[in-house]
Amino acid sequence: MALRPLRQLYGSTPAADFGPKSLKAVRHHMVEAGLCRGVVKARVGRIKRAFKWAVAEELVPPSLYHALQAVAGLTFGRSKARETEPVRPVPDLYVAVVLPFVTPHVAAMIKLQRLTGMRSREPAIMRPCDIDTSGDVWIYEPSDHKGRWRGQRKQIPLGPEAQKILQPFLNRDPQAFLFSPQEAEAWRLDNRPPCHGRQRATKVYPAKG
Repeated sequence: MALRPLRQLYGSTPAADFGPKSLKAVRHHMVEAGLCRGVVKARVGRIKRAFKWAVAEELVPPSLYHALQAVAGLTFGRSKARETEPVRPVPDLYVAVVLPFVTPHVAAMIKLQRLTGMRSREPAIMRPCDIDTSGDVWIYEPSDHKGRWRGQRKQIPLGPEAQKILQPFLNRDPQAFLFSPQEAEAWRLDNRPPCHGRQRATKVYPAKG
C-alpha cells in the first residue's frame, strides 16, 4: 500500500533518480487521495525504509537514502492532510456489559488490561514464571513484547486487585500459560444451558476421524 503510489508515479524512473522532490510528490498524491496525516507519515516512512534496504543491498548509492531523510514529516495543522480523532478507551459500561458473556479466562484478561494498560497479547502469554511475587506489588515481565527486538525490558506492576484476579490461575506449571484456550473452551462446554442444541434447525453431523 505504501509503495503503490510510488510505482504509479515513478515506476519507470531509475531508482537512483528518485530524490526528495519526487518523494514529496508521492506524499502529495497520498494527501490528495484523502489519507489522514498519520497514515501518510507512516507510509512515507516505509518508502524511506525501502530505499534504506536498497542501500544495504548496494542497489542504490548511499547518498540517495540520506537525501530522502531530509524530507520532514507532516506536522499537525501545517498541511492539507486531514486529521483524525484520537483513539479513545472503550467506555467502562461497554466492558461491563460484555464480561458476563465470556469465560472466566477471557474476563480475567479483560480486567487485567483495564487495570494495567497491557497490550492485548501480554495477558495472553502470561506464565507464573514471568511474575515476581516476592513483593507487595508483583512485577510481570512479558517474555515477548513490542520493544524486545531493541533490547528493552518491560515490567508491569500488578497491585492487589490484579493479584486477586490472577490467584485462581496460578496453580499450574510455572512454564504453562495462565489463560489456557483449552481450559476456557472446556469451561464453556461444561456451562452450556441444558437445552443447548435442542432447538437446532439443522442436523448435527458426527465428526470423522
